[in-house]
Amino acid sequence: MLLYENPDSGNCYKVRLLLAHLGIPYERRTLDVIDRSNRPDVLGGLNPALRVPTIVLDDGRALGESGAIIWYFGDGTRFVPDDPYLLPESGFSYSSTPRA
Repeated sequence: MLLYENPDSGNCYKVRLLLAHLGIPYERRTLDVIDRSNRPDVLGGLNPALRVPTIVLDDGRALGESGAIIWYFGDGTRFVPDDPYLLPESGFSYSSTPRA
């Protein structure tokens, strides 16, 4: 797997943290969060939003957005509750917007 990310991004950190806790190996490619001029070439066919994090699975499919990536890998683990009602209490959010 290949993770397009930036070490300064909190959303990328969440993905890296979950992958580390689950022991999932992956490669990292750092993209600049300020200079986005290469994003269409690098992420254009993978993530229409051209945002990091974006992960390319071993079968070539791509997932963008930290919430989607965390849900994909965390579902069925102790990191995502079985009861959807408990998701807000777990700190899980579908958006990157912090909760009040």
